[in-house]
Amino acid sequence: MSEGFFRRRRTARELETLQKWPERERGSYAKALAAHKNAEHKFWNFKIGCAGHLIDDRSGSVDYRRDGLIALMKCFSIIESEQVEPPQSSIAALISWPNMFSSEICVFFDSEYESRFTPKFYKSRQRAAPETEFDETATFNLPGPSPFEILDVDLPRGFDVGGYKVTLSYDDNTNFTDELWSVMRSSQTLAEKLKYKESSHV
Repeated sequence: MSEGFFRRRRTARELETLQKWPERERGSYAKALAAHKNAEHKFWNFKIGCAGHLIDDRSGSVDYRRDGLIALMKCFSIIESEQVEPPQSSIAALISWPNMFSSEICVFFDSEYESRFTPKFYKSRQRAAPETEFDETATFNLPGPSPFEILDVDLPRGFDVGGYKVTLSYDDNTNFTDELWSVMRSSQTLAEKLKYKESSHV
């Protein structure tokens, strides 16, 4: 059998793993909430469940990245459906683009920490991101196109999206540029939920 045959078979298995990933996360919200209560975690994340080369910019195809985005939003819906009342958390899909392997679903339990990852923050902030160990520059309020537009995937109604682009310069004079897009339900940040809860009891 040819090398191409084995490559195609491996890709088919990896794609199947990606498509099954959202269902594997069913029941995970309870674990995240328990971890928060036990250790006061500010957040809990669920990394997209597939091999990185399947959905990155260098070797992944547009079709596979579309499958990755669809799987990510399906996982969002599953985790969101398991939230409990009163509101103790909010959920965001954080999409790394064009290298999607860093994408994740993030559950926030702390409104101050959450505020740095909301679409509103990405669209309103103008200055560069805080310095890290790298020489980092960031461009906020990206006009688009977002991954949803590029991959021709409908952004679900009632969702907000915002992104920023970051460039890292390394000692060997190489640069790495990536975008991070935040997707959340409109008016569903943890801070807004808590504010509504307080006002409803006045």
